[in-house]
Amino acid sequence: MTKDYFSIGEYCVTAFQIRRYYEIEDAFLYDWLVTHEDAIPAILSPDNEFLVDGFTSVVDFPPVGSEGSLGGIRVLDLKTRLKYQHEFPLKNNEIGIWGHPVDVDLVSGHLPTAREKFIYLKNKTVNKIRNSPAPILVRCEHGLADFDSGKMRSEQINSVFFNLNPNIRIAILSQNFDGIYHYKNSIMYPIKAGDDWKGEGSSWDGFFEYMSTLDGSHPISL
Repeated sequence: MTKDYFSIGEYCVTAFQIRRYYEIEDAFLYDWLVTHEDAIPAILSPDNEFLVDGFTSVVDFPPVGSEGSLGGIRVLDLKTRLKYQHEFPLKNNEIGIWGHPVDVDLVSGHLPTAREKFIYLKNKTVNKIRNSPAPILVRCEHGLADFDSGKMRSEQINSVFFNLNPNIRIAILSQNFDGIYHYKNSIMYPIKAGDDWKGEGSSWDGFFEYMSTLDGSHPISL
């Protein structure tokens, strides 16, 4: 049975590693966005709640006043809570270069283009997950401290996506897990942190190789 992998964030590393390992370029909603836990349900948001003019904010990372703050480098969608770091024009007229602040004067003018793009990606992702015989939703979140927090995140993701396809499997990855743990239709897997945006390739290879050993049964048995 073909397994289809989808990034559910939290950062670009998940999509980067899926593309690298499987040598694919297909794009989906969460791939190049910053998706904190409050933004995971964005895929269920109606089209008219994506990137509405007057409901966005340029935000800083790290927060203003923090050591190494890079200024306003992300556009936060206040309705869906998704954060866009590679989409909006920057002050140096480049797109998506890490560390350059967003040109706040150009955000509003770019919203129609960005809105059309991400509504398309949202609906494409929904349809692909619905029609997949074995969708695997992968989230790498190094802030998860232990298996209990991993279980909490898997339950949240399941509540969002289960009605799209009851055959979903969920993989939660964190550098803080001390082993492999199976829970309902989910797996918690230890992953090395590596580069902030690309991760550590060999440990991701291990994850994909491990997933390839699992059969098509659902849920993953304890």
